[in-house]
Amino acid sequence: MAGISTETAHGLHKEMGKARIVRDEKDVQKVKECIESWVNPFEHTEHLTSVSTGQTASAAQASDLLCAHAKGKEAMTAFMHRRLRDRETDFFSPISKQKLNTFSDTVKRRSVKIQGETYDDCT
Repeated sequence: MAGISTETAHGLHKEMGKARIVRDEKDVQKVKECIESWVNPFEHTEHLTSVSTGQTASAAQASDLLCAHAKGKEAMTAFMHRRLRDRETDFFSPISKQKLNTFSDTVKRRSVKIQGETYDDCT
């Protein structure tokens, strides 16, 4: 129609060509290898493991990650007692940050300089 055809000179669609089929099969194999290299989150292990990286948590990371909810509750209770009940601290004073070890603590931080501007990258 209007001089536009989806068929090649041999009468086949370009996606049915041998080169395209071989390339698509290689792409499928790459995806399969990638998926097989990932950690199965439903597989039981003895150690706390990051789903995205497959890294095993150190003892400090595991302790902080497993106790994060309790530490947050403690911080909330302390906030309420010091600022609302006892009025020791001004309500609008900054809250101290919880310094918990997480999986992101093991990631190397690097900076990339592009055209004079520096960008932080965490890969």
